[in-house]
Amino acid sequence: MRTGEFQELAWRLLLKSPDTLTSSQRETLLDDFGSFAQENNLGLGRRNDELFVVSLNNRLIPTTEEQNLLKRWLLDRETEQTFNLHDQFWDAWLIMLIAYPINEAFNEFFS
Repeated sequence: MRTGEFQELAWRLLLKSPDTLTSSQRETLLDDFGSFAQENNLGLGRRNDELFVVSLNNRLIPTTEEQNLLKRWLLDRETEQTFNLHDQFWDAWLIMLIAYPINEAFNEFFS
């Protein structure tokens, strides 16, 4: 159920891969991250070096708890140098137009 324009927001994460991370390792990390997000009803989309998270639990905005859950997952994998975590939110429906899905929850959010 859609709530309205500019009321459903996506949380932005910026990828900054260290030189030691190969493209294959980076893609594996993104796949694993997408699966973890899916398990927690969080959609994950990507545009170049940007990731966008939407919440199926709270259609308005990913909650602080959901953001912290994802941050902990990243930190547990010692990837804090890989991701620049922002408290920046974008209109989710704009993101749908410019990002491609990493997991099925991202598509489900917009269906």
